[in-house]
Amino acid sequence: MADEPIKKASGQPTNDLVLALVAEALADGPKRILDLGCGAGYTLELIAALYRARGWDPAAYLSGVDIDLSGYRASVPSAPMDLNEPLPQGWGPFDIVLSIEVLEHSRRPYMLLADIRRILAPGGRFIFSVPNPGNMSSRWKYFLYGHHHMFYGPSDRPQDAGRLCGHINPLAVHYWDYGLRYAGFAEVDYRIDRRKKSAAALAVLFWPLIALGTALMHRHQRRYSAEVYAQNRRVLARVNHFDTLAGRTLIFLCR
Repeated sequence: MADEPIKKASGQPTNDLVLALVAEALADGPKRILDLGCGAGYTLELIAALYRARGWDPAAYLSGVDIDLSGYRASVPSAPMDLNEPLPQGWGPFDIVLSIEVLEHSRRPYMLLADIRRILAPGGRFIFSVPNPGNMSSRWKYFLYGHHHMFYGPSDRPQDAGRLCGHINPLAVHYWDYGLRYAGFAEVDYRIDRRKKSAAALAVLFWPLIALGTALMHRHQRRYSAEVYAQNRRVLARVNHFDTLAGRTLIFLCR
């Protein structure tokens, strides 16, 4: 790898949290890790440094895939792959699958989540991050413009897939939770990278209305279907949680 730093495509707080979650998983030994949508390889190279520091060979455990590897510069193996297509049968198993700021670009997010669950080893972990359309700044922009923050006019040109105009599914936290349930993930830990000051201020300003709306939402869902309400119970508390209202990026740790 050249001396020039590898370009990162996500915020530093997101990178720091993802790296901490990976480091925590390495406490009992090296893990086979796949980075879906690895970009230039920034995250993989950070993890490779952890492996070297522990005396492990990164190339033996780490790999990445991306639709465009022209800018890839990490020191571990990579392969071209379009994540809008099904993941290969018989692939894996992997102990950890990462996908950082990628799934919002997918035309088949729910099917991709099921594919990821299939390639995980028993007890494996799936860590991914996506923009948070449920924060108050994004909700306010949707009220004014009809577009969530970071989800404006989408492009159908393949060369734009990795750009901001390639953000094509502004799924809120409860829809990601649905996809994870559908895929068979039993445990989901919800995180944010950091709180946006503007979103936090709006959350405080509108809190009485949000609290009322939250109570009405729970009542409506219980009346609609107790069974469906039970299915969504683990995520309903997150929909209008202060971190969701203020958080810039959603980060999920799934098992």
